[in-house]
Amino acid sequence: MRPTGLVGKTVQESVAVFPPFSSAYGENMTPGKDIVINTGCSFQDTGGITTGDGTLIGHRGTRTRLNQETPTGGLTCSRHRS
Repeated sequence: MRPTGLVGKTVQESVAVFPPFSSAYGENMTPGKDIVINTGCSFQDTGGITTGDGTLIGHRGTRTRLNQETPTGGLTCSRHRS
């Protein structure tokens, strides 16, 4: 699935979203590049969700960000670096 229509902005070609996928708004999500969002994921993006480069989100993953204030201004998902 091409996620450009889901988030209302240009998305890198390297972003892959496998349906079904649901989000509250979509316009409050900012994906990086080289991202895979596996099947059955749900994002509650009321407060903004930024997904960093190289992030892999497993099947049935849920990301929730409501209206709480944080220093980064939203929930940031990124790959683990060791």
